[in-house]
Amino acid sequence: MVQVDVFFSYAMGSGFALAACRQLIKKREEGDGKPFDNTYFTRTLLFLAIFILPGNLTLLWGWPSWETMHVSTYASIPAWFITVFCLVSVGLGILGFWVTYQLLIRKRFYLAFLQMALGYFLLCFMLVNGWDKTGYQRFFSVTKEEFLSWQWSNATTFLTSGLFLAVVILFGIGGPLLFYWFTKWMKRGYAVSEDVNKVRAAHTGIIKIAALLLVGVLGSALAFAVIATLLIAYLGWILGVIVFIAVFCLAGLSRWGVYPFLQDQFLLEKEERRGEVVAEEALAAESR
Repeated sequence: MVQVDVFFSYAMGSGFALAACRQLIKKREEGDGKPFDNTYFTRTLLFLAIFILPGNLTLLWGWPSWETMHVSTYASIPAWFITVFCLVSVGLGILGFWVTYQLLIRKRFYLAFLQMALGYFLLCFMLVNGWDKTGYQRFFSVTKEEFLSWQWSNATTFLTSGLFLAVVILFGIGGPLLFYWFTKWMKRGYAVSEDVNKVRAAHTGIIKIAALLLVGVLGSALAFAVIATLLIAYLGWILGVIVFIAVFCLAGLSRWGVYPFLQDQFLLEKEERRGEVVAEEALAAESR
């Protein structure tokens, strides 16, 4: 879906940079670090160009109403939109990689992790709530007519449609490679970095990393999106968003939240390294 693809591209580009964070930092410290001159960015760009862009165009061409969340049809999609859509699908992935890279080389690991995590949250929020509280209805409706006469049986029709089969095939082709590169790069980073807790790294295999990405990052993003949708549905946009921000800050962003926990599980920093970061932040606060 066009409105969802923008967040997916950014989050995926950011995720690839995060997966190779130790290697990118090491190359930078050795004086050979450039954001777009390394094998990790090259593979990210290839993934965007070979898997993401063709997949997006396939869905836009085959099911234009669904891909635009039932905003447009063939007749109402101008030629320039296709060009912009192609540029955005690849460009936002590049932007996500670059922003995350800039944060990583400055050792702002938590902010770098949030680029990926918040990207997936916004993706899930658009799918579940959307801009008018009907995101899930638009997603589960194959045609605009089904969306306008929404009923839960639309979900059954969607799950047995050629559209759903196409989505499964596209993710079935690109998904395994995404998880393979992500987990492989993370494990390789554990081996080359001195800032990694080696004991924990030895017990963190590719299955655990994949589970953290799928269940931890994507699962928490979906859970927060559902919570936000329910709060908005029952409290309205203004009060619902205010309450959700409070919940999200406490359960997601604070030191007791899920995102600091997930960042620690991915990066496996040494205890003394984390102590140095806390001390640096305290000194910075005192200087202000």
